[in-house]
Amino acid sequence: MIDKLKNVMNSFTRISLKQFPAVALLMVLFFVTSCATTARHISCNSVKEDSIIAHKNIIIMPARLRYESISNEAELPQATYKGKEAGTMLVEYSAEILSKEGFGVLNADALSDENSKFKTAYNRILDEQINLFQSSLSTDLANDLKEFSGFSNNTNILVLLVRVKVGPCGTWEPFGGAITSGSSYTRLKAVLVETVSGRSLWKNEVQLREIPKIDNANYKKAINLLFKNLKTFKGG
Repeated sequence: MIDKLKNVMNSFTRISLKQFPAVALLMVLFFVTSCATTARHISCNSVKEDSIIAHKNIIIMPARLRYESISNEAELPQATYKGKEAGTMLVEYSAEILSKEGFGVLNADALSDENSKFKTAYNRILDEQINLFQSSLSTDLANDLKEFSGFSNNTNILVLLVRVKVGPCGTWEPFGGAITSGSSYTRLKAVLVETVSGRSLWKNEVQLREIPKIDNANYKKAINLLFKNLKTFKGG
């Protein structure tokens, strides 16, 4: 695609400057379309085999998003990139996907209103959920999970972690023809934890070559890919 674009641009170098504004507009549109195509490259780091989960009830924890500069890893404000909206969409779309696969996605807020002890245990886990990606858990977190399991009828919990590396956008220099692609990318991680034991039942990681946006079809594709190999026994 890049070579094709360069050939097109070289052919335009012989066009008079009088025609340049229209040509420039055409090239910008071509460049934007080209970038949209390359941005769809998504890679999956999971095993190919499906993971079959017997206990199908799940509570999805609120997604954790972190935005960082690609140059120095300095944390960037979520609000600049509408991170809250991106996190909400991730949770809601994940629930939609898993429900279609036969999982029972429970509402943590509704359960918290019914049981204050459930709410206390849930909030403790919420504060430590990032630690559930580790291979071994602290004694306190393992105990919190076990207590939570008793209040939730052994419901599993799904933890979502998103790290966004923000870099320069793609550019096109109309006279010299130099092209650079955008360097931003996103890592979406998910882990399903069995609360009664604290063990990881399934985990996956997907990379998206852009910043997640709620109106971007590529973000949805990445979320679909994230859960592609997570299954349950129908009616299990």
